Amino acid sequence: MAAAKPHDMNGGSEMDPCLMLDGHRKAKFAEDGNSVDVDTPKGIARKSALHRAETYLREKTELNRRQLIFVLATVFVLFLLLIVVIVLAACWPRSTHAKDFPVCRLPACLQASAQMLHMMNESVSPCHDIRSFSCGAWLNDHPLPSTRSIWNQNKQLEFATRQRIRELINTMPHENRITSVSWKVKHFYESCMSLDNLEADKAQPLRKTITQLGGWHVLRDFDMLSWDFPRVLEILHKDYGVSPFFKISVVVDARDPSQNIIQVSPSGLGLPDRSYYYRGTNNPVVIAYKRYLKDMVQLLGATGPDASSFAEEMFHFEKRIAEITPSLDELQDPATTYNRITLEALKSHAQSIPLLQILNAMFPKKNIAETTEILVVSRQYLGTISRIISTTDRSALNNYVLWTFASAYLPYLSQEYTEIVNEYIKGLTGLSEPVPRWEICVSTLQKFMGLAVAAMYQKAESDTEQKRKIVTEMFDDLRGVISEEVSASNWMPEELKDHVFQKVATMGIQVGFPQFMLENSYLENYYYDFYIHKKDFFTNIKYGVVFIRRDDALRRYKVPSEENRWSDSLIGSDVVYEPTANRIIVPLSLLQPPFFQGYLSRAMLYGTLGVRLSSAIVASTTLYGGVLADSHGRLLLPETPSMNIDGSSMPSSIHAQAKAAARRAQLCLVHSLASTESETDRIRVNRTAHQVNTNINAVSLSYRVRILNHKI
Repeated sequence: MAAAKPHDMNGGSEMDPCLMLDGHRKAKFAEDGNSVDVDTPKGIARKSALHRAETYLREKTELNRRQLIFVLATVFVLFLLLIVVIVLAACWPRSTHAKDFPVCRLPACLQASAQMLHMMNESVSPCHDIRSFSCGAWLNDHPLPSTRSIWNQNKQLEFATRQRIRELINTMPHENRITSVSWKVKHFYESCMSLDNLEADKAQPLRKTITQLGGWHVLRDFDMLSWDFPRVLEILHKDYGVSPFFKISVVVDARDPSQNIIQVSPSGLGLPDRSYYYRGTNNPVVIAYKRYLKDMVQLLGATGPDASSFAEEMFHFEKRIAEITPSLDELQDPATTYNRITLEALKSHAQSIPLLQILNAMFPKKNIAETTEILVVSRQYLGTISRIISTTDRSALNNYVLWTFASAYLPYLSQEYTEIVNEYIKGLTGLSEPVPRWEICVSTLQKFMGLAVAAMYQKAESDTEQKRKIVTEMFDDLRGVISEEVSASNWMPEELKDHVFQKVATMGIQVGFPQFMLENSYLENYYYDFYIHKKDFFTNIKYGVVFIRRDDALRRYKVPSEENRWSDSLIGSDVVYEPTANRIIVPLSLLQPPFFQGYLSRAMLYGTLGVRLSSAIVASTTLYGGVLADSHGRLLLPETPSMNIDGSSMPSSIHAQAKAAARRAQLCLVHSLASTESETDRIRVNRTAHQVNTNINAVSLSYRVRILNHKI
């Protein structure tokens, strides 16, 4: 009998192993707090809640399960973005970062920006054409006027100055005292504008003077035997300011700036430069000049054949003078043009020139004798001119000296003569139309009464002291930087470096005229001997010439003054360096748009006026600009001892060192810009190398000062 199978004590059947394992797993999951079996009551409840929520949302939105998940995910992302925005808003700085930097917001800065943008052509890449990028819009908006052969911001400034002077003259209060400067200025200008008187006189004033000078060979009223060449030469220099063969002037003595000295320099060419005479016979300028010679003497009464012969003769005679005239390089070097010589020694060198006779006539009561020393720019030139005079027949000499006189005064005659002058100027410069009469009159007034006109202009200006303060601050900044660069330079010889440093460190600046020169008492005393005829313009020109060439020169020669060194430069329209005063000269007329405006930022001012100041400062360190003058304005010649900083003296080699430095800079520029195959290019670059180098260094200096100072 088979044995019975055991069973549990409860009398149940035998347990299935799988059920036992499953029960063990469920017990383990139940003990784990992080996992809930969906089959547990808690899991089933959560699953039921999610299902109900899903069902509810799907019923309300009518979306399927996939669409609902996408919407919920989008809402979640938007919620995160909202949190980010809230956090950024809470952490955002109260002041923007842009306000921590110099951004243009002030009206003055915005005006300056508008002015600069108005000149720029932003359609052009600065890497391809920096000039068009910087100035293209200005060039397009300012075409060449018909009355100008050159038009730029410099010429625009000069024109604006003349317009302002015209306004001041037209609104000048009535003045009855003929000794007052305002009366002389106004009536000189009005006599120029009075065309009726000029048309009535025609060439009569000129013809009268020609007769007094012994006649003119080309007009066939000349007596060869009675004509006194030395006497005519004396009268032309003394009374008419005409300079055939040579020019006589009073200049500051470069070796002793506290004194003035008489200087004799080359002169006598009808064309602007000696290079014009080497051009071919078919050159437009040569043709225009010969036509001018012919038409003018023919209008004065010469026959056609005589006028044609005269034109050819005068051109070739002036060409002989051009051939011996020193080159521009020779005339620019102050060391080679400073030749002090007694009249006695000069007489033996140039026997045909009656210089002692002329000087005694121009400077009476100065006891000029053969022992008197004068400056001669070129002894060789005067010696050769003397030989030309002695070997030229008297009729040719008469034609030449009378032509120099007539050509100087023809622009002041009636319209038929000025038209011929304008036609010549058109051929020379390319003008389409003549300059307006009022502008001619203002320019002539500036020529003969420059100090009075400049003083009138300055007194009418406002904020003069503020302008002077700004310019002086800019000058100090520029001077400081160039001094540091000179000290740090390693290419400059020590002697030259010490000389330049001391020169720049002691350099001064003169902005406009000092107050004492603006006083009526000073001006009336200055122009006391300048006589004015109310309606006779030609006579006023002669009075002006006499005043400038005789009275003013005589006063300067007799009584030198400190302002003689720089006052003439204040009448101009550009910043210059005056070596004899070691001073930068800034005319007040320059301190107007587009170069200077009170509201302009320093960045703009360094780009306009700053470059001009830099150019003058840099020029003081160059061979031709003034480096040969020491800090006291005294010219250092090659054989002149120089003073060390400690006060000791030593033989100077500054001239040789400066010349070598100038030559290196010139060669560098020539090799950079000129084609080695083109001789013409090399000649052109050589002629302009000095000024180009100065301009490049000036722009660089002004830019460095702007960056270092960070002045907005």
